[in-house]
Amino acid sequence: MDRIRRRYRRFLDRALPIVAMAALGGWTLPEAGADQVVLKNGGLIRGIVERDNAIVTVYDGLKRTVIRQTKIEQISPEPPTARQELERFSLVQPIEVHGGEMPSHALRIRTAPWDEFGQRLFEFSKYTGRSLRAERMKQAINEIGPDIVKFRGIDGFWLGQIATDEVPRDVILGLLDRVDPTNKNERLRVARFLIQARWYDEALAELDRLDSSFPELSSTIANVRLTVRDLQTQRALDEANRLVTVGQPRAAEALLTTFDSEGASITLRDEISKALRELQASQESHRVFASDLRSLLDNAPESISRDLRSETFEILQALADVPDAAAPRLSPGRAVTEADGSPIPPEVRLSRALSSWVVGAEYAVDDPSDVRDLWQTRASILDYLSSTDPSERDRLLAELLGGSTDDEGNGPEPADLERISRIIRHLPPPFASGDVPAGGVPLIRRVIDDVNPTPTEYAILLPPEYHPLRSYPAVVALHDGRGARSALDWWGPEAARNGFVVIAPEYMAPSESPDYRYSPDEHAAVLLSLRDARKRFSIDPDRIFLGGSMLGGNAAWDIGLAHPDVFAGVATLSGIPAKHVARTRAHGAYVPMLIVIGDLATASTDSLVFDLAKSMISKTWDVTYVEYLKRGLEPLPEELPAVFDWMKHRTRETHRKDFEVVASRSSDDRYYGLVIRDFLPGRTPAPEAVDPLGTKLDPATITCKTSTLSNLMALTVSGMNAIDIWLAPEYFDFNERIQIRINGKRLFYDRVKPDLRALLEDVRIRGDRTQLYWAKLPLGGKRPG
Repeated sequence: MDRIRRRYRRFLDRALPIVAMAALGGWTLPEAGADQVVLKNGGLIRGIVERDNAIVTVYDGLKRTVIRQTKIEQISPEPPTARQELERFSLVQPIEVHGGEMPSHALRIRTAPWDEFGQRLFEFSKYTGRSLRAERMKQAINEIGPDIVKFRGIDGFWLGQIATDEVPRDVILGLLDRVDPTNKNERLRVARFLIQARWYDEALAELDRLDSSFPELSSTIANVRLTVRDLQTQRALDEANRLVTVGQPRAAEALLTTFDSEGASITLRDEISKALRELQASQESHRVFASDLRSLLDNAPESISRDLRSETFEILQALADVPDAAAPRLSPGRAVTEADGSPIPPEVRLSRALSSWVVGAEYAVDDPSDVRDLWQTRASILDYLSSTDPSERDRLLAELLGGSTDDEGNGPEPADLERISRIIRHLPPPFASGDVPAGGVPLIRRVIDDVNPTPTEYAILLPPEYHPLRSYPAVVALHDGRGARSALDWWGPEAARNGFVVIAPEYMAPSESPDYRYSPDEHAAVLLSLRDARKRFSIDPDRIFLGGSMLGGNAAWDIGLAHPDVFAGVATLSGIPAKHVARTRAHGAYVPMLIVIGDLATASTDSLVFDLAKSMISKTWDVTYVEYLKRGLEPLPEELPAVFDWMKHRTRETHRKDFEVVASRSSDDRYYGLVIRDFLPGRTPAPEAVDPLGTKLDPATITCKTSTLSNLMALTVSGMNAIDIWLAPEYFDFNERIQIRINGKRLFYDRVKPDLRALLEDVRIRGDRTQLYWAKLPLGGKRPG
């Protein structure tokens, strides 16, 4: 139903502007319409589709997107009735150089802001022989469309284009003011342009001016105004729905409350009222349930009321603060009768609500004493994970083990680890702080217990209405050499709009010139920052993405592919794959990648990126390649909305049974629970010794094949002396003997007792509360490969 509703809204979003175009006399049928490419993961790409066997290219005028056919659910040609000819305005600009040849590449691009005349200063570098030469020119906008703005050089030859939204709106409006105010047809074109650009406030103002200047158009303008108000109202509805989806219900309610739908159709005005009523009814339902929960506590037997009072108050506070996040976790306590119609006793309802908060709705329990044990275990686990004192952790571990050993005192049974694992997955961050600034205020944090000589720091930006009881996606934003704050500035606005946390590590050495050096220290800074952020903030470990532009894009290629089990996806904008990427490219089978670049990147760079991306796409991996036309090696900020749309359709695969990986740095030592403890000499050369194409690397390798039916893990390894195998219940039955084979030899065949210390220490160190392991098996000393 949700998919049908989204498609209907997309239809309205296209159809209503066309109705307005027809009313203003501007509806024509161009020769070709765009296709709609619906992806299997729910994504949508619009443009003209070309097929090359299994490779599909979608061209939208600004860029071409390349994706594998197997990732597509369907391709629907846009119906002729949904096509419209976009209004475009040509401008006369002073041109000194009328002819020439476009550069084949453009590096180090710098631009000044567009001025009121639609002109700007532009600088780039290009190779002349083997040296870089700087070129400067002035550029001027010579065509404006609602989707694309085209420009050319004034004193040097250049033909370029960017998205219209990348030019300040006041500049575009100022240029449109050049239209002759007495020319009715041109003024109508301006109105159509504004509607097509979805600048509805400006469109309404222009319609008012048209009505005043040309009274004979009054009836037509009245109809168009109604359509534009409908478009505004529909956009408000969509925006409110988006705000609720990304965890900003207060903003959604404020929008629906203050939005003036006067002048829109009755149907859409009713939709606004209905959406507001539904949102307020949902909130009222949560308040009623909170009151009911308090009554359950008051009416329970005194012993239960006394024992569970503080736990109930914690939940009541959560329902008051973030009812949209808290209420779904308490669903077992809402039911008042059993399936057979018999009433549920108050203490049972209370028990079900309080226990589902700790272990999940499907594992709710009825016995208040079991609930008390669950909450005590939860408190001990939180204390353990937040403790910096080893002796205190030992005490807490002994407390947790007190009721979780077998008759011989050998440690917890698998059922105990299952219960503790469920509790861990529902924990708040162990170092969560109640003193969180409003969204948009950056924080600087130093990594807890950082052992590095230079402390690791990162900047973090939380989305509006952030609360630790919500679970947020995050993007680890790698800056381009200008520092972590610049990454927050670049990624922050779109992240806030999509409800993402932004983590910006200071990963480059401050004493050196800005550059990415492919070093273990840089990897460590990124991973330590992420681990620390997971301990402090409510970040969903399975929705963490890595992104970077320019130098940060280079780093994203390298760090993302080197740690495929950490990220749900990697987005690299104008990044160059170099050095270790030549070997880790195969990890693209395990981590989704979005690769974005301009076609005026150096000829060798463009070919390198495209050829690599195409080879990855051809292997059916989840790789998307986007190439901007007439753009050089530059940040490409207009791609950010598409980047976040790409990210929201992906989640990490936490455990993978079968994989092949390579490692050529001491930092690249962990893959899905396999940790290289000791590399052979020569397998991890110094960063400066690695050639740009990585041709001389001789990495360590691991091939893993796991059979859950046979309780067997078979490894083929090379380039290492020792390896630690972290055992997960997703792979192994801990009630049976586990077999480990390395390079064809059986090195282990026995039962493994779940190790609570190993589980808790791994969670404490990595902060990952979904990728859990129950035991560690060290193998090596003698060379496994």
